[in-house]
Amino acid sequence: GGKGGGGGGKGVGGDKLNLSRKNLGDGDLNRAVEREFGEDSTRRYTEVDLSRNALTSAGMQEVVNLCKKCPELKILKLFNNQLGDDAGADFKDIFKYCQEMEEVHLSHNNFTEKGVEAIVVAADRELPAQGAPRPLWLRLEHNKVERTEEFARGIVDSYSNVCAREDRLRCTPRACCNKKRIHLPFFIERPKGAGRGGQRSRSRDVRGGDRRGGRGGARSRSARRAPKASWSAGELLRSRHSPPRRGGRGDSRTRGSGGGRRRGGARSPTRSRTPPRRR
Repeated sequence: GGKGGGGGGKGVGGDKLNLSRKNLGDGDLNRAVEREFGEDSTRRYTEVDLSRNALTSAGMQEVVNLCKKCPELKILKLFNNQLGDDAGADFKDIFKYCQEMEEVHLSHNNFTEKGVEAIVVAADRELPAQGAPRPLWLRLEHNKVERTEEFARGIVDSYSNVCAREDRLRCTPRACCNKKRIHLPFFIERPKGAGRGGQRSRSRDVRGGDRRGGRGGARSRSARRAPKASWSAGELLRSRHSPPRRGGRGDSRTRGSGGGRRRGGARSPTRSRTPPRRR
């Protein structure tokens, strides 16, 4: 992702061409690139951001031509466009000319299972299988793929160099715990709360307080009325027969604790703090 901006800049280890959010359609890319390149048509970018535009499959040839001029290209961003399955075949040339590619961002387009698989096949066949410093980070989630988990597992079974990154702790954009060449992340959803901290246990939620019990949870009536060890026999007898105290919201103090203050600030007109004298 990343915020859009204008012009070129410094990318990862080199120059970045940022044409995100430029409302570029098919046929607009060449003119936009010429404005950036100027007379220096030999300038090579390591990152090209064409995200959040209106590019379709019909305009992919311009993208391919741009990538051919950038053999050291490492990051290509085309998410949030209108690319469809016909664009899948164009990635064969992109990977062929850009052998150092590390990240391709294609989420939020119109690829179906056919287009996604075509891009995976292109990467599997064209990118070097050995010697790459990191696996290809291939973002293709949030397209028009149904039953994404089943589809991703099928891709993994069919192509030995693909990892669906089910282990999000050990599999990162820079390394694969399964030592695969291509990462196809975020097709297999993880349960909420899982990940680096793990899933919160239900017992922890119960200890933290029930939703209906307020901040500290509602204690049982027996716990609220537990007698103090220092009470006399007469106090103990009276506490057993006295009605339960109706205090403020979430009141969980024992009967000998003094009652605290009500919402208005005044003390509750209950039993005095000082126990009665023995006769």
